Amino acid sequence: MVAMHDQAFLDALRHESAALSAAARGNLGAAIPAVDGWTVGEVVVHVGQGSHWTTLIVRDGLDGHGALEALDPDPDLVDENALLAWFDAAATELADTLEAADPDAPGWTFGAADDQVGYWWRRRAHETAVHRWDVASAQGSPAPIERDLAVDGIDEFFEVFLPRVASRVTGDGQTLHLHGTDEGLAEGTAEWTITFAADGLCWERGHAKGDAAVRGPASDLALLLWNRVPPARLEVFGDASVIDRWQAQVRI
Repeated sequence: MVAMHDQAFLDALRHESAALSAAARGNLGAAIPAVDGWTVGEVVVHVGQGSHWTTLIVRDGLDGHGALEALDPDPDLVDENALLAWFDAAATELADTLEAADPDAPGWTFGAADDQVGYWWRRRAHETAVHRWDVASAQGSPAPIERDLAVDGIDEFFEVFLPRVASRVTGDGQTLHLHGTDEGLAEGTAEWTITFAADGLCWERGHAKGDAAVRGPASDLALLLWNRVPPARLEVFGDASVIDRWQAQVRI
C-alpha cells in the first residue's frame, strides 16, 4: 500500500485548492460534465463551505451538525473576484488550522474507525482533489489526480464510504478487480478486489483474478469509483455485467 503522511495530505490540500481556484477563474457559469446540474461556481461554494465547516470542527471542537449551523450564508456567485478571494481564504484557514492541530487529538468525524482530528487531513485532500478535477473538466481535459494521492483515495473510498452501502448490494460471489497501472508502483500496491457476497460487498487489497477487471491509472480508477468517468475510459476485461452492476448500485 502507498503510505501517505499528514504533511503529504496537507501539501496536497494546499496544491489542489490553489489549482481549483485557478481553474475556476473566468469559468464560473460552466457546467460540470460529470455531475448534472452543477456549475463551476457552485462547486467553488461547495468546497469553500466544506473548508470552513471543517475548520469549525477542528479548531472549535464542534460536531458536524453544530459546524453546519455555524456556517455563514453561501457567498454571492456574481462577483468572481470576491468569490474566489473568499474561497482562497477558507482554504488557507483550513490548511493553517490543520497544520496547527494535533492529528491524534479526539474530534468529530463521519465514517472513521477512530474519531481523531487527523481524519480531516486525508478527507479534505481527497475531497478537494476530486472537485478540482470537476472544475478543470469544465474547460476540457483536466490533469489527473497525483498518483499516490489517488491510490490512497481508493483506499479511503473502501475504508470509509463503501461501508455505507455495502450491506445493500449483495450477490453470489461475483468479483471485480481494480488494477492501477501507474509506473513506479510495487506489485500489488494499487490492486483491490470487491466481492458481491450474499451478505453484502466486501473488499481486499492485493493481486487477484476477478470475474471482471478494470485496469488503468490510479487517478482514473479513483474517478471511476466516484462516478466521474465511465468504465470505457479504462481497460475492461471479463464479465461486463459485474461492472455495470457496480455502476448502477454503488452510488455514494
